[in-house]
Amino acid sequence: MNKWISERGGALYEVFGRSKSEEPLMHIGSLTAPNIELAQARARMMYAEREWIELSIAPACGFLSLVGKDGKTGVGFA
Repeated sequence: MNKWISERGGALYEVFGRSKSEEPLMHIGSLTAPNIELAQARARMMYAEREWIELSIAPACGFLSLVGKDGKTGVGFA
């Protein structure tokens, strides 16, 4: 199974937010949804316990992994 698709068939999305303008945008969770519109609605509902000045979502498949779980890839400093 594709790691970006849940067992129920929805795509995986990562959720980011900040509650103050001076704070960095931080990863606050993940969710699954069958489309971007439902992902937006679910993010608003799931993370409504706080007041956000920014709440963003991105498809998990859009992120490039720099260090793999297989231990074969890595990142270093030159």
